[in-house]
Amino acid sequence: MSQIEIILGPTNTGKTFYAFEEMFSYQSGVFGFPLRLLARENYDKACNLYPINQIALITGEEKIIPKDAKYFFCTVESMPEDFFEFVCVDEIQLAADYERGHIFTQRILFSRGEQKTIFLGSTTMEEIIRELIPDAEIKFKNRFSELNFIGYKKIQNIKPRSAIIAFNLIGLYEIAEQIRSLKGGVALVAGALSPKTRNSQVKLYEDGEVDYIVATDAIGMGLNLNINQVYFSGLEKFDGKYTRPLSDMEVAQIAGRAGRYTKSGYFGSTLGAKFINMESVENVQAHRFESVKKIFWRNHLLSFKSTYELTQSLKQQPTNQRLILKKDAEDQKFLFSILNNKKLSSLLNSPESLQQLWNVCRIPDYQSISEEKHISLLIEIFTELKNHNWSLTDLFLKKNIERLKDYSGSIDDLIYTLNETRIWLYITNQKQWIPNNSWIEQVKSIEDKLSEEIHQSLMQKFVDKNKSEVVQSLNISEKNISVSNNTYVMIKDEKIGVITGFKIFFDEKFNDILNNNYKKIIQEQISKI
Repeated sequence: MSQIEIILGPTNTGKTFYAFEEMFSYQSGVFGFPLRLLARENYDKACNLYPINQIALITGEEKIIPKDAKYFFCTVESMPEDFFEFVCVDEIQLAADYERGHIFTQRILFSRGEQKTIFLGSTTMEEIIRELIPDAEIKFKNRFSELNFIGYKKIQNIKPRSAIIAFNLIGLYEIAEQIRSLKGGVALVAGALSPKTRNSQVKLYEDGEVDYIVATDAIGMGLNLNINQVYFSGLEKFDGKYTRPLSDMEVAQIAGRAGRYTKSGYFGSTLGAKFINMESVENVQAHRFESVKKIFWRNHLLSFKSTYELTQSLKQQPTNQRLILKKDAEDQKFLFSILNNKKLSSLLNSPESLQQLWNVCRIPDYQSISEEKHISLLIEIFTELKNHNWSLTDLFLKKNIERLKDYSGSIDDLIYTLNETRIWLYITNQKQWIPNNSWIEQVKSIEDKLSEEIHQSLMQKFVDKNKSEVVQSLNISEKNISVSNNTYVMIKDEKIGVITGFKIFFDEKFNDILNNNYKKIIQEQISKI
């Protein structure tokens, strides 16, 4: 009988490391992660430690499956249904996530290794796991280091080796620009970036070329970086349906990125965010959170006998009161919209057609800009498949892929094209539709080129190496600013300007380096002396 082990605890407990090591003690295994970035990170780690011909990677946009592959690193959505001795799913508390929860719930209920199954997650899942999987062995892990609260800091006073958290790309850019102007340079991490861009940005930080990271909340999902302090620029997020306050557990998940192994971590807030509820802060530090009461669910045993049966099987209600029916998942919305298109009804004349339509509707809308535009693309793909014996022609692929080779424009333009490229990476990785594997390489090449362009654009916009070096050496903060002989403005032992009358005249060497934010800090401090 397969052993089921549930390992619960906060960040920095070694849960993922333990499961990684455990998988390679079996003859085969699959490991499901919440992000493509994480699957890729652990795949790369495995390739450095074990024979590369045994290691596979499966995500929506990437499939690297050697002939002799035994160990698979995947996004949770992409985990194969084959038989493995070992199965692990990470971050199972995401079963309560409005957008993707039903996928995690499906894995919790049905994914099993022949010899061992491990689920990793937050302690908030203990109660519901005991009910849904009563025969599972639950273990708890404590954080290796302390997580300390350091309150609110002005953005100019944030110390090096810190991450500032934003909750959308607009906020990400605005904060990155402020950090660049104040500190000289910053790296960016966001789910919208490809693994290649993300790794290039992280390398800037890890190599010490910049001392700050601005990241979206994707950083909370296990990305391992050498961060001392985490600062929240906001305490609300859009969850796919509403803008709502972050839960204590979500704060802890993100704040827990600070501190590695036994080194203490610190968290606080900056800009427009302030922690007012100190009980929440105490909960984060003590890892004390409200239990998850319900998780999202959807029937995965679909019937394709008719449009009616397919619709009804998606609407089937769960039998356990702990489970909430997921009614408006993205793929389901796309399907119902297309089924209501009377012009397509003649094409849906067999179970095979319905199965293929469902597969098409599962193509993710990575752009998330226009649902109508994405549905039009799905209809175009389905019609092309139907008319060509469930295969996409080279002519069709060439028409759609060639236009992705546009490497000009702003960072937003490039990310827009990158997200469209991710859609075509997903499509070309569906081998049942693509007779020619060369299309995968073509689209991957486009993604790599776009990733490099985005990285270079981010470097150009948010990193000023000369300024970064000077700013770091000055270490500008209120406590280091002084006046010498009632005339010279000093930062530690460095003379940066002189006072004449009521004005400060900065030395030419520093005039361009010190932006308006720094000059304001210096002027305010001098006025107090």
